[in-house]
Formats: sequence, structure tokens, C-alpha cells
Amino acid sequence: MPLVKWMFKWLHIYSSYESDLCSAQARVRSVTRDAVGGRSLQEWLYWAVTTNNIEAVTYLLNSGVLVGGSYSLLIRAMEHHNHDIAYLLRVHHAKTGISFRQAVEADRRDLARMGHTEAARKEALDRLNRLAHPPIDAWKPAVAYYFQERGSHGMRDNVLASWPPRGSPQWPPKGCGVPEVLHFQMLQYWDAVRKLRRAEARSLAMINWKRLRNRMKLRCIALYWQERTVKKKYAANGAGRAADRAAWDDDPFFGSA
Repeated sequence: MPLVKWMFKWLHIYSSYESDLCSAQARVRSVTRDAVGGRSLQEWLYWAVTTNNIEAVTYLLNSGVLVGGSYSLLIRAMEHHNHDIAYLLRVHHAKTGISFRQAVEADRRDLARMGHTEAARKEALDRLNRLAHPPIDAWKPAVAYYFQERGSHGMRDNVLASWPPRGSPQWPPKGCGVPEVLHFQMLQYWDAVRKLRRAEARSLAMINWKRLRNRMKLRCIALYWQERTVKKKYAANGAGRAADRAAWDDDPFFGSA
């Protein structure tokens, strides 16, 4: 009987956590669709990519705004041949697909046909290669696990350690075309993401504690075998002690003492 009560207790806790998580995810989706200045956060990001406004794109992405997989945004940036914006979307976990790979290959063929110098062609090809396969250290941490699961990522569990994003301005840059009233919408979005991250933390608590326990057990096992190995290697007849003795004897200064 106690086991049955324990199972129902944890089932109730798990279901309540999952309910909070679903509500938080729905709240984030709702905030990104609320209109401000005639457009929602989602529409402002589409507008910035369509108009090749890299300043506005940088502000929105650094503030954590990434709509869904953003696959259509990535394709739109490639159609405009704006590789800088496409690279920003890529490292912020925008999804890729067949159309993206075809666009990259088409740009490579165009470079081969154009009359660029060898140095300029090499630089452009390097940029395309970085766009197709960003280095591991270039990936930006995801806002939450929810965004990471919906996008493309180069590192597993690469999620921001703190929220809001450190160093990200609340107000949009002046002259970038984004109205200042978007500041209030951004604060609402940050609050919704903060609640989502807390819901994710509660939902993943049991998994994270289990992972920590396994790592601590693994550390104890590794230290135990490290101790056994060092003791055996540097015993009276061990290979490590013999190597140290030979190095001491061959030393021109200490070995002659």
C-alpha cells in the first residue's frame, strides 16, 4: 500500500509540473503573437529579415526572440543573399532543410561563375562553409529547452544559465526602424520566458538530480581506479618509478650529484 501511495503522489506531482509547462509554453507563443506598433514580435522579426535590417535582427535575436524553427526566415535571408543575417539565424538555432542546402549550393555555383579574384572567392566560400556548418563555439545558448527542441543546435543542453540575456539592451537601437514601444512587449516576453524556464526546471528536477547522482558515482569510481593505477605504477618494481629513476640518472645536473 505505501508503494501505491508513493506512485500516485509522484504521478500527481509530475502531471502538475507538465500542466504548468504546457501553460508556460502557450503563454510564450501568445506573447510573440501580440501586436505592438502594428506588428507582433514574430512579424517584427520577419520584417527585419525581409528588409535586410541586420541591426534589428541582432537586437531581436539577442533578446531571445526566435519564432518556431524559423526555417522560412532562413530561406528568406538566403533568397536575399544576406549571409550575415542567415548566419545569425543559424547560430540562434534556426532549423535547416533541403531548401537551405540547395540555396547554399546555388550560391557556391554562382561564385564559381563570377569573375572574383581568388582571394575574394576563397573568402566568400569560407563564409558559406561557416554558414552551412557553424563551429561548435559559435552556437548561441538557447533561451529555453523548449526553443532548443524546436530548432537546430550544435550542442546538446546548450541553454542560457541566467535570464534575461546578460548584456542585451531592453530598448531597440535608435534608427533601426523598430518602434520604442516594443520595449514593453519585450519585457512581457522576458517575463513569459522566465516563467517557462522555471516550469522547465521543475519538470526536469528529477532527471537533473539523477544525472548529478550518476556523475558523482562515476567520479568516485574514476578516482578509485586512478588511485589503484598510480599505486601500481609507482610501486617498488613499477614502470613509473623505473622511468623516474632513469630520468633522474640521465639528468646532466641532478644525475651527477
